[in-house]
Amino acid sequence: MRRMLIVGCSLALTFIYALLEDVPVYAESGDLISHNFNQVPALTADSRILKISENLRVNADRNQRIVVPNKCEDAGEMELKLLAATSSVEESYVFVPSLCLWIETGFAETDRKVRLDKRFVDELLKDYHTLVVYHIHVGEGRDFVEYLPAYSDMIGLILLNAEFFMNPEFNVIHRAMTSVGAIDYSFILSEETKKLIGKLNESGLGDFIAQNLAYEFNRDYHKQRYYAAVRDCIRLPDRSPESLVDCFPIRADDFVLEYRTVSDYALTVLRE
Repeated sequence: MRRMLIVGCSLALTFIYALLEDVPVYAESGDLISHNFNQVPALTADSRILKISENLRVNADRNQRIVVPNKCEDAGEMELKLLAATSSVEESYVFVPSLCLWIETGFAETDRKVRLDKRFVDELLKDYHTLVVYHIHVGEGRDFVEYLPAYSDMIGLILLNAEFFMNPEFNVIHRAMTSVGAIDYSFILSEETKKLIGKLNESGLGDFIAQNLAYEFNRDYHKQRYYAAVRDCIRLPDRSPESLVDCFPIRADDFVLEYRTVSDYALTVLRE
């Protein structure tokens, strides 16, 4: 059974930030192009039909996977920012920095969430230890709080990253793209969490760290701390999207959120 992970459910409403002419949003179903991706085993074994594209797009066809080669991180982020401003639904992409390769990983896209193809990402991680997992947040942009990740995004991070928390060879970054900038959200291991992981390993539950940490951090008091930190933004006098930077960094338990404008190039450190 294909495993599914909800990545989305932003605090936003459907919107069009700017109506731009001649901007492709949805991938067309025809004109499939063959391409040699033998160097990427996850794509070679993929059950979806690969559709090569020059641009990042929202793909509503679960039988296809959009692949965008030869586009590095800053150029791809500019396109995701545009999608966040023009798309009516969310979408997910994984960026492979060592290849300058973007791979669409979302399905069941709606205006409030997108599901991540976790099984595919797990396969990709077997060969590439540095990945950036993106999803776009769409919203009206009337209030910057609407751009912030929901707590379900934090749980999704744990489910994907937990087995690598204690392994410095892996660098899996999670990033929400909005029409105004990028929000990185990460999990910083506290001493308390390190002790919990140690106990899980000692008790023979080391293979279930992700599930146990997700269960622990899904408790109500962790959620309340996260949303309390988010509510601190509401107290700022200027809540226009341009003032989003004033909210950051945000820290709640082991979660840290940071913001930057997309014009600031994001250099991802390789750990291959």
